[in-house]
Amino acid sequence: MKTDAAGGWRFLDRAIALAIHEEALAAHGGAVGLISEDALTAALRRPLDVARANPGCDAARLAAACAGGFIRSHPFVQGKKRVALVALELFLADNGYALAASDEECFLVLAQFAHREIDEEALAAWVRAHILPSRR
Repeated sequence: MKTDAAGGWRFLDRAIALAIHEEALAAHGGAVGLISEDALTAALRRPLDVARANPGCDAARLAAACAGGFIRSHPFVQGKKRVALVALELFLADNGYALAASDEECFLVLAQFAHREIDEEALAAWVRAHILPSRR
């Protein structure tokens, strides 16, 4: 994780994203591989760009951008929704929040986003409705 001047938020870095992908595939199977370094960079930059363009935006908006970046940029051969969910939850946890939703609920909303049934703002609204302060 790295802290950025854009609001003091902590964002995922390349090493964390690759570790999330590796662990997701180890746990659930799937083809290993990075499709594009540029796509990974775009996925990681998405929440930073949102934070810089929208000073004062909330954690739910940035968490949605984090997940959305991985789904829309599609940097990995397989596992984009699994990586997106873990990235979303890790972003929230590292910034003092937790997601109060089952994995099934999370995957349903991420599938809706992946199939363009909802946009990133709707994903942010869903996160906002399921976010809690962390107990750490």
